[in-house]
Amino acid sequence: MMDKYQEQDLQPLLLHDIDDSAATTTTTVDNAYEPQPPSQSSTLPSSSPIGQEITLFEASHQGSLLLVRHLLDLKKASVRDTDGSGVSALHYAALGNHTACIKHLLDRGAEVDVMGGPVAATALHWATRSGCTTAVHLLLTYGGADPLLTDGQGYNALHLAVHSGNAILVMYLLLYGELTKLDVDSRDNDQHTALMWAAYNADEACMEVLLRSGADVHAKDRTLLTTLHWAVAKSDVACMRLLLARGAALDVVDEQGKTVLDLVKDMKVEKKWNQAISQAQALLYPETKKRNATIILSLPFVVLPLILYTLTLFPWHISLLLVLIESLVMHMTVVHVLLPAPLPEELIKSPYLTGIFQSSALWVFLSWAWTVARGTSHLLTLNFIFIISFVIAMSAFYKAVMVDPGFLDNRLTFDEQRDVVYDLADKASLDQRHFCITCMIRKPLRSKHCKRCNRCVAKFDHSTRLQQRSPPMKTPMRNDMPTFIATNPKEEEKDAVDLGGSG
Repeated sequence: MMDKYQEQDLQPLLLHDIDDSAATTTTTVDNAYEPQPPSQSSTLPSSSPIGQEITLFEASHQGSLLLVRHLLDLKKASVRDTDGSGVSALHYAALGNHTACIKHLLDRGAEVDVMGGPVAATALHWATRSGCTTAVHLLLTYGGADPLLTDGQGYNALHLAVHSGNAILVMYLLLYGELTKLDVDSRDNDQHTALMWAAYNADEACMEVLLRSGADVHAKDRTLLTTLHWAVAKSDVACMRLLLARGAALDVVDEQGKTVLDLVKDMKVEKKWNQAISQAQALLYPETKKRNATIILSLPFVVLPLILYTLTLFPWHISLLLVLIESLVMHMTVVHVLLPAPLPEELIKSPYLTGIFQSSALWVFLSWAWTVARGTSHLLTLNFIFIISFVIAMSAFYKAVMVDPGFLDNRLTFDEQRDVVYDLADKASLDQRHFCITCMIRKPLRSKHCKRCNRCVAKFDHSTRLQQRSPPMKTPMRNDMPTFIATNPKEEEKDAVDLGGSG
């Protein structure tokens, strides 16, 4: 059973990094998507003003628009030329995300869907496998590439985007697929879906995007394995949690007659499996999670007075031991009973720490009121200073807890989301700096997605454990205020040349 899940049996042919400075005559092929050495003799003469001999494929791969133009203008090469493995210059330009070269080659008549390489892949396949979002956008919208085509391994653009691990590219293809009928559950030659590949790669971000688009968690591959089988095979808690929360079946039997639970036992991942189940239950039953959060918040208010009473009831060496036991019991109850999983991140996200702080503040005030204030009634100034300081501190705390930290409006329609994505793609800015894949909105300058709040905050500073959320903005951002993308002027100039300059 274990041999069935070895990486060499399932891992797709990967795209190795290519050294731009290496001569193509010495390039070796280690996988299906690595360029073959060009067999064309279309080189510049040594006396060329450009200064060195270079092929059209090398110029496209290096992103040198000047060399590409020069070779084509002098008719030293053609955009329809291919190297020894059938790879065109457009493939090499797409591989390097060189949008200016891509646009120029398309303007000169390059065939956008020509197959090349050992696995007969198009330029779009090369771009998606290497995660080049801008190149993919240009090939689809400007070149008219077909995202439904599959390479020799049966992978379409969506499969290869998942292989690249670029969740934003996966999201872009699914949005574009609404127009081209790109099926989120399309299969490769082994009947694997994109969701299965995301689970195999333990890619939580890609899985969330695919599940949000309606990917089928019950789909089976050629060996009757489901996506949950592959998530268990990779022992990834986050992926298992997502699938369990979506109702993935546990009783599906593979061709060897084993279920998911059998695989859990065979791979000895019971601990991670139980964590995934607990976290999935918290997602499926928010009322239970809310009730447990209330108990966690209230527990320090009960245990702290018990600790204080213990300190006054017994000698110090006995009371100290009892206090440690009481504190340990409270902590173990929170971690192992009330939390979805006994993990540090779950403890930080819970109201446990803020409950300890608030209960401590309450008993400080009560101790002052019943003991200190009575014994120091003649020190009115000091008592007044204490009251003012306490009120200011607690007011600031509860303001930080209650006031809106500056959440960005994420209530966009599907068409509005697609317009934002296309606009950023046109500006070569469709990346994590400028777009939130969770909220599906454009990210203004200084904004960031808060994992604890699960919302984008306009002027994100930090997220505190005591407040359980991001601090409030000094000046709340209105919904009608314009948003600006954080870009570098040199990057903007380069993007304008890449997308607009064809010569």
